[in-house]
Amino acid sequence: ETTARNETFTLPLDSGGTYNFDVGFENSLGAGTFDYTITAYNQAEATFTYPSAGTHTIWIRGTMQGFAFNNDGNGAAGGRLLMRDVLQWGGFEITETSTFWGCTSMTVSATDAPTISSTNLSNTFRNCALITTIPGLALFDTSAVTVFTRSFYGMDLFDQNLNVLDFSATTTIQEMFRLAAAFNNGGVAPDWDWSGVTEINGTFRSCTVMNLDCSAVSLGAVTNLSNAFATCPAFEGYGLETWDISAYSGTSSTFAGASTFPTAQYNAILIAWEAQVEQSGVTINFGSSQYGGSGKVARDVLTGTSTW
Repeated sequence: ETTARNETFTLPLDSGGTYNFDVGFENSLGAGTFDYTITAYNQAEATFTYPSAGTHTIWIRGTMQGFAFNNDGNGAAGGRLLMRDVLQWGGFEITETSTFWGCTSMTVSATDAPTISSTNLSNTFRNCALITTIPGLALFDTSAVTVFTRSFYGMDLFDQNLNVLDFSATTTIQEMFRLAAAFNNGGVAPDWDWSGVTEINGTFRSCTVMNLDCSAVSLGAVTNLSNAFATCPAFEGYGLETWDISAYSGTSSTFAGASTFPTAQYNAILIAWEAQVEQSGVTINFGSSQYGGSGKVARDVLTGTSTW
């Protein structure tokens, strides 16, 4: 959407991409028609000047491998701020990281799905602050995706059940949901296959309403939980007792600013973790959570024999 006369929009094309597509910018020949054929990332016709302010629909067909706003990193300064909606994915192909990073006023109403050719979805929807749900998400084929670093970072209003996604190839989820303040997996307990994941640093940091039971999340042997649940004031630790922390070396920031866990739940975590062959010298802070009974016995072993 343009707000002034003679405002320009540039397609964010990466210099290393492959292009042979037709584009219609709507105003010149009418809705649903095509103005130019683009075959190079820096082709002049990839920039269009709109003579009047208003909402415009851009039509694309053909091969466009290398489209990514990248927070204005692909020579399309300001274009990300003009994006308002993805009406249809059609043949759109995600081949890059950072595809819609910085499209702070964009929503998604498309009910179909793009083709996902990249194994790295880092920053895909980063800071897309107005997206609440992605209607066709269940159709996204993420079976080959290994990296979700900051994919949903800063999506303030986003809350959707991600159990529809295939995480079986996933290895990296650093800060995946950081600052996604409303995220609570649509109120559904996650059953994600994160068996290839060992580092959960910052993954849920500042998810301020999240209080998920994580017991059905399949994890590998966790080595890094740095800031994993930091500033999650609603999270009560349910499911953490099922996690394999035998390789965890520990940092005190894991639960910084998180809630006080219910005593029964804190006890369950202490007992389950002490029963594993845990690393020694771990530093971890559960804040003001209170333990008792068998939880105290387990904690005494962890802080004594295991020097936690």
